[in-house]
Amino acid sequence: MKQETRSVNRVVVTGNILDSIVRKEIYIQFRKSISAVIDKYFKRKWIPFTYNNQQGYWNSETQIAVPVQKDYNNCPEKCFGIDRCTISERQVKKLFGKDSECPQLIMNGIKASKSYSSRHHIGFNGGSFAVEDESCVSWNDSDSIQICTVKMSLTNFKSWMLSGSFTPGEAVMKSAVSVLNGSAVSDLTENDIVKLLDIFSIDKEKIWHEVDNRIKGSIVMSEEMTEQYVRSLLECDYSRAGLDKYDRKCLEDVNSGHWELWTDGEPHAGEGQVIAQLRNPLRARNPVSDIHENGIIGIDFGTKSTIVSMQDGSEHTTLLRVGIGNLSREPKAFHYENPTIMEFINLQKFIRDFNSRSGRPETSINDLRVSHAAENDLKSCQDNSLFDSFFYEIKQWCGDERRSVRIIDQQNVSSEIELAPFANLSINDFNPLTLYAYYLGLYINNMHQGIFLDYVISFPVTYKLEVKNKILECFRAGLWKSMPETVQNNKETNSRFRVRMGVSEPAAYAITALQNYGFDPEDHTEKYLYSIFDFGGGTTDFDFGIWRGINDAVREEEDKDYVIEHINSEGDKYLGGENLLELLAFEIFKANNDFMRTGKQASSEYERTEPVGFSFTMPPECTKPSGCETTIRNTPSAKRNTRQLMEVLRPFWEGIIGVSDEKGKQQKSDSDPEKTKNTDGKKVFKGYIFRDDEKYRFPVSDDGTITVDLFDNNGELQSGQKLFIQNNQKHIFVDLIGILEKRIEKGVRNFFDAVMISFGDEKNKTQENEEILIFLAGNSSKSPILRKLFDKYIRQENEKINKGKIGSNHFRLFPPLGTEEAVELQKKLGIPVNNDITAPTGKTGVAYGLISGREGGPIRVISEIRAENQSKFMFNIGKSRRGKFSMVLDRNETGYDQWVRFGVASSEDFEIYYTSLPGAANTPVTDPGVHKIRCRLAVVDNDADIFIRTIEEAPEYLEFAVSKGNEPDKNAKVTRVHLVE
Repeated sequence: MKQETRSVNRVVVTGNILDSIVRKEIYIQFRKSISAVIDKYFKRKWIPFTYNNQQGYWNSETQIAVPVQKDYNNCPEKCFGIDRCTISERQVKKLFGKDSECPQLIMNGIKASKSYSSRHHIGFNGGSFAVEDESCVSWNDSDSIQICTVKMSLTNFKSWMLSGSFTPGEAVMKSAVSVLNGSAVSDLTENDIVKLLDIFSIDKEKIWHEVDNRIKGSIVMSEEMTEQYVRSLLECDYSRAGLDKYDRKCLEDVNSGHWELWTDGEPHAGEGQVIAQLRNPLRARNPVSDIHENGIIGIDFGTKSTIVSMQDGSEHTTLLRVGIGNLSREPKAFHYENPTIMEFINLQKFIRDFNSRSGRPETSINDLRVSHAAENDLKSCQDNSLFDSFFYEIKQWCGDERRSVRIIDQQNVSSEIELAPFANLSINDFNPLTLYAYYLGLYINNMHQGIFLDYVISFPVTYKLEVKNKILECFRAGLWKSMPETVQNNKETNSRFRVRMGVSEPAAYAITALQNYGFDPEDHTEKYLYSIFDFGGGTTDFDFGIWRGINDAVREEEDKDYVIEHINSEGDKYLGGENLLELLAFEIFKANNDFMRTGKQASSEYERTEPVGFSFTMPPECTKPSGCETTIRNTPSAKRNTRQLMEVLRPFWEGIIGVSDEKGKQQKSDSDPEKTKNTDGKKVFKGYIFRDDEKYRFPVSDDGTITVDLFDNNGELQSGQKLFIQNNQKHIFVDLIGILEKRIEKGVRNFFDAVMISFGDEKNKTQENEEILIFLAGNSSKSPILRKLFDKYIRQENEKINKGKIGSNHFRLFPPLGTEEAVELQKKLGIPVNNDITAPTGKTGVAYGLISGREGGPIRVISEIRAENQSKFMFNIGKSRRGKFSMVLDRNETGYDQWVRFGVASSEDFEIYYTSLPGAANTPVTDPGVHKIRCRLAVVDNDADIFIRTIEEAPEYLEFAVSKGNEPDKNAKVTRVHLVE
């Protein structure tokens, strides 16, 4: 049985905690040194000062102040704002005797005063004191000098001097007082302490080395050191990731304890570490005892947000808040959708700290932030020069073999990192995905929640094996880094840690949707054909398969509940909610290109004396229009402007709540759960109903403009710029609704083409008229535009199948889980509705299905393409025939490494067309989704043929060769070409 906690008196202190203790002790010594200098100063016999232009000296032995006068023939009743006092014989001797070291300025005033018998007599209480021979007489008459001495205690004089009420007479102390400014030395900042050290010429380096050597040699922690150490322990994950601070009782309670205090065996100080002796013992906890023995984590690594699901010893699956930090807050639905974004604040320091330790290094959230914290900083950032310090395209970068990334560090803007495409990074290259996974690990593995060793990750269906493996490597490295070193060094736990590929994202959602909509086949004879339209932030994935009960005669199924047979996967690489916003922004910028180029508005109200143009970026699937040579760029200003307009347009895309009828009334919609509660705050526009409230303000003004803050090409923010959506004089008309409908319809059309391809084989159907279930997934699938188009295409496809006659409905559409329409449908079907805040939705359903479809779980997953194998070839290959795409190599029918005849080798030059569109046949070759590559033959032979093939080891390439036979032989010259979208 593992020991869970123990009491410790000796601890290993290292890293930031050690540095913090050393620094704290050094500044304690700095303050002591300064205080000692000040204390020594006030022990001097005479200290000069000034008050209201009256110069004086304070005597420390008598604690009496004496003014400086040209002569002392006149004695005022007050001096320095204080009533004069009488002095005794003892005091007058200490002030003016030969051993008094009386300041010369005072003595000059005395010598310039009246005298008697060649002597200067200073009057005191009961007599007079002769300065010249130090004799005293018992009389005090008019021949005695009366000096206006005033009483000042050390406490008062020191306070008045250090607060600036009295001006010090010496330059050093005058400079010191200007820094102190009335504060105690103990209350000064570190910067002020350093200033005082320089003013007093105190050797900082000597103190620093003495303290550093003393502490790092051996520490017996003082009470103040212990308090500093305890605070750092309780705030360790607050500093790392903004998590709640731990309660002090964990350091004292016999059943609690702290991971950072635990060591296997006696504590040992390595390089940069010291052993510290505690005055009072603290409680250490073995991290191994906090491992969830039967726990499993599912990670849906998304374009816009990342979802984390969890099981711990039961079949109940829930979601984790992994990016919100403060877990004591009341949970909200958005807490579980963690933005996939990073913010680089002090990257150099973060990397140094990250590499300082193998497990749970003492990194700081003030150096690098992720998720909600980073997204909030991006929204509030007004400094355009910092825009590239936010990395919000992590997944797009991973999946795009051409995408390079520019990253800057906020602490060093002039220094930048050029990241190569993700697939091209070597093991030693800087890799943000590893750091992102490390942060996920910190939010998952901590003393609030324990430790998980088993992880499954979902992937888009289109990702190549090389990319999937590299993503897994990054997640392994990052998640492992979040583990305590005790866990890492334990052979048993080390061997149990694993990060695996799970089912694809759309297949994972299919599992969740089928179960939540009540599809419960009893055996293998009961089958359902399913299809998934996963409309996410960056891509749209299609998935097709069969959901059935188990076959008891099949050994692999005897312990399962269900079987999901994966048939086919397709997708639309550029259809996603964020892509649509980018497309809308591009079309608006393009229509306003004259303004973007010159920076001038049509009205003189907006013109500038020295106009500076604006720039913007172009979406990958678009073609560069004429006249945009100077406006389409890839600069920080251009990227920021696109992002700025996307955020202004977000209410237009996400705020659609329904389709209006002819009278402008709202039809039923499930996009907004609050729609029935608010009769105001809505706007009808181009056949749709939009929210127009505080959260979603409709962005198009009545004058046909959109107002946006833009950064000009000098990087300066120009607020309130107006861009036209419609202006007849300028011939501008941007059909925002039309753009959305056209682009989404293209995706829906491709989906139904893929449906026909996937389910065309009749053997996959159990009966002739069986419905194909269509499940909408992803946050973007809540759009009423999508629902409207699906209804249209379902009618069209039914008419085709029924050959124009009234017949069966061959498709059944299911709304995204978690929407109001989905809840109503579940109630209608008699399915218990889960009203919990973590209930599966169109977005989080993937994370749930990921765990359900895990290896060894209750569902058997059968797929032609296993997760650990290469995905199918990305493109359909063809020729141009009468301006249409003519299929030559169908990726659904032809596997890797199979030669296919392309044409006659009668010309040196020939052209290959390729596209990732599912229904490629007869698509116009001018479609942005169709690409072309020009090839050249080494030998022209009218009697020979050109053959092409795909290569599994390099799925982004195509090979061609010439042969007179049925296929090229091993001696044929093979040429490889790169296919890039």
